[in-house]
Amino acid sequence: MLPSAFALIPSLILLQAKEPVDLDPKVFDQLQELQKTVGNPIPKELTPSAHQQAMEKFLALKARIDKISNDYPEAFRTRILRMGLRQIQTVLGLRLPPTADSICITSNQYISALQQVRKILKGNVVLMNDELFDAGELQKELGMKVLNESELLSEYSKDSEPIRVLIVHPVRIKSDLLEIHVGQPVFEVRDAKPIFAISDWAIVYIRFDCPTNRYYISGTITGGI
Repeated sequence: MLPSAFALIPSLILLQAKEPVDLDPKVFDQLQELQKTVGNPIPKELTPSAHQQAMEKFLALKARIDKISNDYPEAFRTRILRMGLRQIQTVLGLRLPPTADSICITSNQYISALQQVRKILKGNVVLMNDELFDAGELQKELGMKVLNESELLSEYSKDSEPIRVLIVHPVRIKSDLLEIHVGQPVFEVRDAKPIFAISDWAIVYIRFDCPTNRYYISGTITGGI
């Protein structure tokens, strides 16, 4: 045990050496303050002027964090700063005009939302909801199983393994944005009762662009346990 214990000491010394000991703590404070302003992870409704001010603060903070990333690319605190910066960028980007890379919705909005969610959440089964989407169209577009609860129970009974299921909820209007919530609970049977255990989720935001007269995917926020 002693050799391996001593072997850890140089690694710990190297790890500490990589940490930016001279990092200004105000950077973390400014990052947290900006997160409170824009919402984290759920975006807050901002006026155009408040959104512009937040963008200016974000760009100034980004310049500082980019410099820290260049000086200390492997430091743990640097990774925390970059992660927080990405979250703010996503939230602020929800209300920006579409770009050439923006995804235009040309079919069912729920299927379009699921296309985005599948890039983030794992799950090959969607709970059927005839009011929101056509099961055949979804299977054709995404190649995913679409099952009702009875079929889901039959699927589970094959090997009694928990199944990650995507559950799509009806669209909600939030100011100038539409949001589609997609949950990803784990389906299993406990004490002879089928249950959906709480797990991860994603909210896909959709924005209408007046100049092009089209709906676009403006961003996706994720969370979970």
